[in-house]
Amino acid sequence: MDQAINQHKIDQKLIDLSYDLIQGISKLNYEYIYRGKFTKNITANLLALTETNLDKAEDTHKLKKKIYFVMVECLQNITKHQDKIKDTLGDESAILVIQKKKNNYYITTGNIIDNVNVPRLKEQLEKVNSLSPEELKVYYQEMLINGEISSKGGAGLGLIAMARKTGNKLIFDFQKVNDKISYFYLRN
Repeated sequence: MDQAINQHKIDQKLIDLSYDLIQGISKLNYEYIYRGKFTKNITANLLALTETNLDKAEDTHKLKKKIYFVMVECLQNITKHQDKIKDTLGDESAILVIQKKKNNYYITTGNIIDNVNVPRLKEQLEKVNSLSPEELKVYYQEMLINGEISSKGGAGLGLIAMARKTGNKLIFDFQKVNDKISYFYLRN
């Protein structure tokens, strides 16, 4: 019975997220939304689609390169760091949203992570957001030399690189799903 209640709560959170996104489509200018399993092939196709759309856009070459770079980093983070969640939420729990408002692009990703990884990731994100552009450059160099590589193969370099490349703070949130997992949102 408890498992059914927990599954209902999980399903309701995903429905709420989906509803919010669908409502936003009519109010906001979404370029595209993908929700599902992020495999290497899907990631490659999303990047190809992005490249094609950027080629058609009237944005500057520099902006197009930034957008593509952030897309690559975001998709690498999802595919590299998505935790084993099939038994809990199925394969369709990760999401990528690209939105364009005036001349600004917003890339939002979401995926499930183990709760044990939340404190370390939150600490990394807060550290990146606390640094000036000059400090980010130094921190990036330090992490290249002394960075601790996680069991997933990352040292947080992608987060630092995104902040450096865009000049923006990383907007993030963690929504606890249950005692084992949380949903991690990242927007740049």
